[in-house]
Amino acid sequence: MPEYAQDLVDYLHEVGEQSPTKILEDPELTQRALSAESPITLVAKVAETISDVDTHPAIMALSDYERGRIFGVLGRVDEAEVLYDKVLETSDDNELRGKALMNKAYHYFYTDPEKAKDLTKRALEEENYKAARINLASVYRKQGKTQKAVECLEKGIKKGEAICIPSLVTIHSKTVKSESELSQLISQVFMLAMKSGITKEEAVASFDQSNVMMLLKPGDKVLNLPALLKARADAAFQSIEFNEAMDATNISEVK
Repeated sequence: MPEYAQDLVDYLHEVGEQSPTKILEDPELTQRALSAESPITLVAKVAETISDVDTHPAIMALSDYERGRIFGVLGRVDEAEVLYDKVLETSDDNELRGKALMNKAYHYFYTDPEKAKDLTKRALEEENYKAARINLASVYRKQGKTQKAVECLEKGIKKGEAICIPSLVTIHSKTVKSESELSQLISQVFMLAMKSGITKEEAVASFDQSNVMMLLKPGDKVLNLPALLKARADAAFQSIEFNEAMDATNISEVK
């Protein structure tokens, strides 16, 4: 078995996961194992089984990335950095390269925010890894540049990136003092999103449970935020429809 595959298997044993034993009997499962979304378990089993793995650069790059993540979680940052750099040298997969840059950036988030910002920008601008925009906003906030963080997220929303909506709402929510202010704030963000082509459903779906809970401050009563989000999205959507209808009426009257 290749050494890097053994590292993955050893890690799986350490955390007590069960490895699938018949992966290559299922073509669909095998394809998943070779994709950028592959669980570590599947990568390890494929690497165990394929004898000429060195001729499969996609598997090598993915395995390097997964090992980098493992070392990062274990606090072995130097070893993680070596593997992420190897991914950047050998892989032509933009998403995987973007993830490697983002994970490198995370290592410097607290110790060297400027370096973290540079790496995050590379992930966003060179690899078009859209999720990096949220991390870039986080770096700006870490540096005390809240307005830059807001502008960064608003730019993403204007590009149709619904993933930026929860982070923008969260930043603004730190200044609100009541549920009505929060409701108004969410309406404004949703209005921007929908004017940028993001659908109501995409806007609401961008909030998962962790996003919702981030909006609550210590001591706050738990609000029915999912219902509030949907109501605000409905209101924003209806307002846009109304304004567009009025605009169409005005244009026809001018003619």
